[in-house]
Amino acid sequence: MSALLRPSVITGAALVLVLVVLWFRLRRDLFWVLIVTSLVALVVGEALCRGLGLGAVDRVEWSESRVSGESGVPGYEPGSTLVYTYPDNPRGYFGEQNRVVGAINSHGFRGPYRPLERTPGTGRIALIGDSFTLGIGVRDEDTLPASLEAVLTEAGADVEVLNFGVSDTDTPQQATLLENTVLGYDPDIVVVVVFLNDARSGGTIAIMNSPRGFNRLRRFSHLVNALGDAIERPVVHRELVERYRSAYTDSSAGWLAMRSALRRVSEATSERGCRLIVALYPVLYRLDEGYPFERLHDTIRAFCESQGIEFVDLRAAFEGCSGPELWVHRLDQHPNEVAHRRAAELIGAMLLEDMLAAPTSD
Repeated sequence: MSALLRPSVITGAALVLVLVVLWFRLRRDLFWVLIVTSLVALVVGEALCRGLGLGAVDRVEWSESRVSGESGVPGYEPGSTLVYTYPDNPRGYFGEQNRVVGAINSHGFRGPYRPLERTPGTGRIALIGDSFTLGIGVRDEDTLPASLEAVLTEAGADVEVLNFGVSDTDTPQQATLLENTVLGYDPDIVVVVVFLNDARSGGTIAIMNSPRGFNRLRRFSHLVNALGDAIERPVVHRELVERYRSAYTDSSAGWLAMRSALRRVSEATSERGCRLIVALYPVLYRLDEGYPFERLHDTIRAFCESQGIEFVDLRAAFEGCSGPELWVHRLDQHPNEVAHRRAAELIGAMLLEDMLAAPTSD
């Protein structure tokens, strides 16, 4: 965008024009009364916003020790720590300094260390995905893989669930990770957790938390930031919907790459005799009032069915929820511990139903 067309420049020019017009149209005493009154109103408005906690320019800080793994697939430094720091702790979930700390095991993945060799008689499930699988913003025991293991264990299953989630990866990268690393752990079941940004549509956080104008002024003024957020919210929501929808057209490069990657995953797991499940995590937005991405869920489901891939839509786990109550934080739309537990219960119920239906040998 040209510097002359920036919102701050346009608004500034309009303000100067208004002041010039008022200068020539009003008596000087009325002009200065208007200026002083406006300044007082701005000061009072700023004080009220600060006092009520409105319009604060808060940030979420993510600290991850990343490395480039085989074939350039990103991963984590073995033995490192994940640290997510939030500006406040409204749910009382975060630890000291509003932090959530996660542990990366000696193999470079989140969760407890598990050797390549399986324990005889113990089932093994591998979950692959991005930050939703990794578990940004939740403790080690509350990630989706850990929650799934807890659900299955509580039901009496002897099973290990391994977390191969890596934030900011897409389905093609996850397919490479599966081929190069995950299958080496000899899983019985592979669950690929997909999200709508896997078709390279950009992330929800990047869209919803990015101000559109007056960025410098918004860093200092709670009033300007609060007004800007109120004005921009409808625009941002429309952009969020349109960006995700445009990523799933037949000619979309991201959707083509995602389909190709899922075929690779299907072929690789079939060759190894693994059961494959694709689990779609919904955007945690307007779940109870005209969810705008239903068609995209149907598109992904139809593709999986055409390839003979088992599919589960995790939106069914969030009946009665609107979305924000499932977020880690108001500035972080990743699923919180409640969302992961509900998603795990849905996947776990499907797996346990199949386990109970399977014939037992005498």
